[in-house]
Amino acid sequence: MTNSIEAKTRKLKADAENDYNKTHKEVRQCVRKDRRAYIENLASQADEAANMRNMKDLYDRTTKLASKFKQTGKASDPDNIPPEAIKASPDPTVNLLHKLFNDICQQEENLQEWKEGHLIKLPKKGNLKECNNCRGIA
Repeated sequence: MTNSIEAKTRKLKADAENDYNKTHKEVRQCVRKDRRAYIENLASQADEAANMRNMKDLYDRTTKLASKFKQTGKASDPDNIPPEAIKASPDPTVNLLHKLFNDICQQEENLQEWKEGHLIKLPKKGNLKECNNCRGIA
């Protein structure tokens, strides 16, 4: 009698574990799909802003995209702004940097530091091992 109860308990536990694993896999796939759609939407909005020459909107979108892919705990970029600072508050950072860039553009100065940069690859749909499936921003 005890063995049959233990067998039923083990079977129920295994069934529950299988159900959990299946549901967990579906949730991860949905999250991955939603994240990919969000990034594609931001990238297409950045493309539209670039085509319309709306620099504030373009900078806003590219900063949001870049902050999604910046890794915390890494060395800062040539601009010496740590990734944690941009990730912590992207909207105030965008507004502050937009004002700074407008001032620099109005003075028509070409800074030497602006000639340096890091290329960030943003994945597109499809096989990520192919170089053609990435969009690069600096």
